[in-house]
Amino acid sequence: KEAYENNSKNYFALFQLALVSDDYYEDKKIALKYYKKYVERYASKDKKMYDYATRRIKELTKEFFMDGIKIE
Repeated sequence: KEAYENNSKNYFALFQLALVSDDYYEDKKIALKYYKKYVERYASKDKKMYDYATRRIKELTKEFFMDGIKIE
């Protein structure tokens, strides 16, 4: 998190932050927020990371819908 805060142009740090949040935190809304931020800002940087982030956004959104959880 600190690496991204110190250099907001570091797209890899933001992607890593999303991955770690997805693995570590039980609340997946945190990871979803970071994945969305990555897709919005750095869609053209790395195709594999972009594809992974969009897939996780779809999966997490579906999980929230199935569980009846509203996303802000």
